[in-house]
Amino acid sequence: MRQGKVEVPLRPPRFVPREEVRDALDSAAAPAGRGRVVLVSAPAGHGKTAALADWVRTGGPPAAWVSLDHADRDEHQWWSSVLGALLTCPAVPSDAALHRVAEQSRGRETEAHEAFLVTLLDALDELPEPVRMVLDDVHSIIGHPAQRGLRDLVRHPVRGLTVVLSSRCDPPIGLDHLRLHDRLGEVRADRLAFGIEDAVRLFDAASVPLTPDQAATLVERTEGWVAALRLLALSLRSATDQASVVADFAGDDRSVADYLVDEVLSTLDDRQRRVLEAACLRPTVPADLTRALAGGDAAADVLEHLEATTGMVTAVDRRGERYHAHELLRSHVLARLRRAHPERLRAMHQRAAVWFEVHDEPAEAVGFAAAAGDVAGTTSLVRARGAELVAAGRFTELGEAVHLLCSREDAAIPPVLALAVLEDGGPDRAEALLRPEDGTDPEIAIVRSMVGARRLLAEGHGTEAHDAAGAVVPEATGNAALRALALANRATVLAETAPHAACTDAEGALALARAEDWPWLEVQAHAALATAHARADRLPDAVQHAHAVLERTARHRWQHTAWPAGALIVLARSDAVGGRPEQALADVAAAEALEPTHREHRVVLTAVRGVAEYDRGRRREGWQLLRAARLQALADEVDARELAFAALLEQQAALGLGRVGEAREVTTAVAARLAGTADEAVLQARQRWATTRDPHVRHELRPALDGSRPCTGPMAEIDARVLDAEIALVTGQHPLVRRRLQESVRRAAQSVVVRPLTVAPPALLDRLERDRGSFGELEHLVDRVLAIAHKRSVGAVPVLTQREHEVLELLPTTRSVDEIAEALAVSPNTIKTHQRAIYHKLGAEGRRDAVRRARRAGLLTFSG
Repeated sequence: MRQGKVEVPLRPPRFVPREEVRDALDSAAAPAGRGRVVLVSAPAGHGKTAALADWVRTGGPPAAWVSLDHADRDEHQWWSSVLGALLTCPAVPSDAALHRVAEQSRGRETEAHEAFLVTLLDALDELPEPVRMVLDDVHSIIGHPAQRGLRDLVRHPVRGLTVVLSSRCDPPIGLDHLRLHDRLGEVRADRLAFGIEDAVRLFDAASVPLTPDQAATLVERTEGWVAALRLLALSLRSATDQASVVADFAGDDRSVADYLVDEVLSTLDDRQRRVLEAACLRPTVPADLTRALAGGDAAADVLEHLEATTGMVTAVDRRGERYHAHELLRSHVLARLRRAHPERLRAMHQRAAVWFEVHDEPAEAVGFAAAAGDVAGTTSLVRARGAELVAAGRFTELGEAVHLLCSREDAAIPPVLALAVLEDGGPDRAEALLRPEDGTDPEIAIVRSMVGARRLLAEGHGTEAHDAAGAVVPEATGNAALRALALANRATVLAETAPHAACTDAEGALALARAEDWPWLEVQAHAALATAHARADRLPDAVQHAHAVLERTARHRWQHTAWPAGALIVLARSDAVGGRPEQALADVAAAEALEPTHREHRVVLTAVRGVAEYDRGRRREGWQLLRAARLQALADEVDARELAFAALLEQQAALGLGRVGEAREVTTAVAARLAGTADEAVLQARQRWATTRDPHVRHELRPALDGSRPCTGPMAEIDARVLDAEIALVTGQHPLVRRRLQESVRRAAQSVVVRPLTVAPPALLDRLERDRGSFGELEHLVDRVLAIAHKRSVGAVPVLTQREHEVLELLPTTRSVDEIAEALAVSPNTIKTHQRAIYHKLGAEGRRDAVRRARRAGLLTFSG
């Protein structure tokens, strides 16, 4: 016997160690001592041998290794190889009984099989320590006499012997029996497949660095098949344009194609090839379709054979009703058909379209009709079922129909395709599909009005979009799917300007979507409800619908569509005003990654990032972001609600930093746009209170307290009550303090807007603390407010008076006390008094220390 046959192979060049695979093998082999059998089963090129060699060489019990080949198909030769490997194992002593068994077995024929087996099992049982017996390439003996020997070896448990089988397919040796007795551990292709990090490490080792996105693309196309990744790495080393090679990589890549032909296709006869071609038409195909396309019931047997022998075609359910062909194999087979047999491929697509239409699967029928170039069939299917497919989110198949029909000058494009393009390409492209000659049919009019309203909304013309939504009349059509789409689109347009009407429409669309299992329509309805509820200050309901949007878009891989961005903005705003700055920043980052284009969305995201940074302790940076948001809101003339949101937060941040002048700038800048609102009253009153401490400012708050002026949102209502409570506390009106705090807590609970309470002055928070026990069922909210406020107070920025801030601004200069006094037109003693107050508030020991601490707290710029 050649020595290499029983030696543990070396790890291949540029091997990528994978701890999770080692752990999977350890887990499959445990518990040792019970006659464990480990099956490592995966198609060719999944790295089975390399993974096992790495596992054996990394540690654990001693191992014997046999690399099986065609010579081992004879049972006697197979036993000879197994015994030869065991005798080389360090765990087998020189005087072990196995040596005598090996000697006696030489020349023994199969008639002595039972006696030989008993003797062998006894000898194995006497081994002094555990042993792993690795049998590599077991598939090479399946269907041959040696298979009986393997079955006998694993059937009888031997204490301390773990038999490890590596095979391209499951060997028929009683695996179900082993599972039943809990003796079988399994590691399959899904555990061996490379993930994105593994692929990055593989390409780095090959001196072909890839970005994570490129690695993700290749992992998706190869399904983690390591052989394809290694072959591609070799190709990329000599490629001049690596990005193009990655983008265009498929199963007809020369290196991969040769591997597929050698390892898979060369073993198939004509009938098996026809079945395989049918199985490759889509990533997952029904077994019945392959029967219809490849002819006869024998197709089922061929599919089972392909699964057993290649592992590249696998059943996706226990009953074998649907099969999946490996993506690279599928793309290779289809590429060969396009080049060599285009008419056969077109006929297969045509027959598949008919089959799916008969079986009431319209999306697949449309996709195959378009692939066949069947203009009439595609048009007919889209006219009949297109609205359902839009509601279901089947944009891939509808996109294929759009591509086919737009490429034919004489093709009549069904207007419903404009809705598909509206969701997957934008309103401008959708309007381009609506031709004047389409006529005045009510259904065409509905589609045209939906597209027009959505275009206006996307361009930021909210009022015009609201007016255009009036032309969307869902009741004008008897098509249930089109009616539901009209309701959802009208709700989307009205969510900002008429939230109550939008909720009615969206609830109707949602009910239809759930009844008919239309997931895209369900997402759109949830998105409209999230926006509408947020607009109507029902933030808890808005958050619930926003989470529904994110969950469903993730499930259907629609994360990069328009709806998640709006949902994330709702959540970001909720988290910011709800006292969760870290989560708010995470929401903002996720939303910004989707590159929202809506002007108001950009303002809200900037404002939320600003308030979250401020609340996390980066106060100066947060204030600057809030200022940018307010300026952006003014420049873009966004809705007063978003302007007020940014302005209220910016003013509060500026006052918190002692920047009274900048706070005054906010009040002045937004006065005209917010005139007549309670928000403006709060801004004016808070500004005057900060500068004058005049209790009469409470009169300016009255419109926000009695409801005589409208509030753009709950934040101004709560801000007004917190400010009134602060003034009442200073003036000794303690019953009023208690009443305003009760009102603030109650409104915060209703709206989940707690931030105005968490940033209240320390004296007011002390009063809230003393009033604990008087808030009834809202005590939990009071506890939460106080916990957030306490966390924020650690390292809080001291509040300086306006004059103290003016003095502080001059401390970094070289001016003396007298010079500063002259500049501010006060006496030197007054400057010294302000300096002592500044030092005390900052905890500073002197002028230089005060400047350092003020800069760290954001009270001074570093250039100042």
